[in-house]
Amino acid sequence: MIIVNNSSKSSIGGIHGTTYVNGKKIDGAQSISITDDGVYVNGVLLNDLDKKSIEIKVEGSVDSINSTSGDVSVNGYVNSVSTASGDVHCKDVKGNVHTMSGNVTCGDITGSVSTMSGNVYRK
Repeated sequence: MIIVNNSSKSSIGGIHGTTYVNGKKIDGAQSISITDDGVYVNGVLLNDLDKKSIEIKVEGSVDSINSTSGDVSVNGYVNSVSTASGDVHCKDVKGNVHTMSGNVTCGDITGSVSTMSGNVYRK
């Protein structure tokens, strides 16, 4: 999630699998954007998702996930993951993993991994 002028935004792009946002299953999503205005899947507003606390889970692979808060879990590969506050759990990462406050638990990470307040574990 990216904070701009006291607003927040999460984005997930290049999804190859089923995605869950706050436990709600979203099939067929290629991109998801979560803003102060709502949750958008492939550019269409979903009215039935609570966006106050975001938990992202991808059953498959994804190109990138950027989030300001909430846990991120990917059971396939991911190119890059960034979250300001939340744990990251994934298989292999082809790029970088960054979290300001949270643990990172992943398999192989090709790029760099960083956390200011948390631990890094290898599966």
